[in-house]
Amino acid sequence: LVKPITMEEPEYKRARHDREGDRDAPEEDVNPYGIKPEGNLFDCDVAMENRLSSSLGAFRRVQDKTILHILSFLDCQDLCRLSAVSAGLYCFAHHTNIWRELTINKFGGDFRFQKSWKETYLKRLNNKFPGHKPLKMKDCFSDTLFEPWLNANMAIDPSWLNKENVDRRSGLTAEEFIENYEKRGLPVILTDVIPTWLASENWKCENLLKKYAETKFRVSATMDMKLDDFLHYCNNAREERPLY
Repeated sequence: LVKPITMEEPEYKRARHDREGDRDAPEEDVNPYGIKPEGNLFDCDVAMENRLSSSLGAFRRVQDKTILHILSFLDCQDLCRLSAVSAGLYCFAHHTNIWRELTINKFGGDFRFQKSWKETYLKRLNNKFPGHKPLKMKDCFSDTLFEPWLNANMAIDPSWLNKENVDRRSGLTAEEFIENYEKRGLPVILTDVIPTWLASENWKCENLLKKYAETKFRVSATMDMKLDDFLHYCNNAREERPLY
């Protein structure tokens, strides 16, 4: 049903965006599995084949979202076996949301996040697991697989933050606030209030960890995590919809 996975260069010519764009892009700006948006198929010198769908055999007729739904019923061993079948199934079997659900369903909040959810799962099963190094596939295009990674890693354009249009005030009296802001329906940022709160110092992460590192608290509707593990997750995970 599917073509065996191969890593050699395809016979047809490389696309312009693949030849010039990815070569010079920083590592963190390129999808770790080499997946690109489907629109890139049209930005090329010659007609291109989507290797992701062409390597799926009969499954190429199935929508990408449906394939992910089918794969969500597989366990760790089945996903690992499936990833060795073809380039397309390798990409699908490494989708971060599948491994995230596997981790949470099996371990709840009892895990230490690693570089990816797959590595997190396997490291939790076996602490000697050496780590997961993604293989970059050639000519694999899928909006379904690309968009979650893009949304999690897209940087904020600095120009969006250049314009400051909200007043910042200190020493503002109640009368001044009412007259200049409340009555006029204008926002204002009070810059000298929070620094006086004890919480501004006591609730810093490093101070909370000194007292509550091993304390568990609710981070989702059904899952508890230790504060130390949760803050480690926050500092190391890039997700479209993070745990909170």
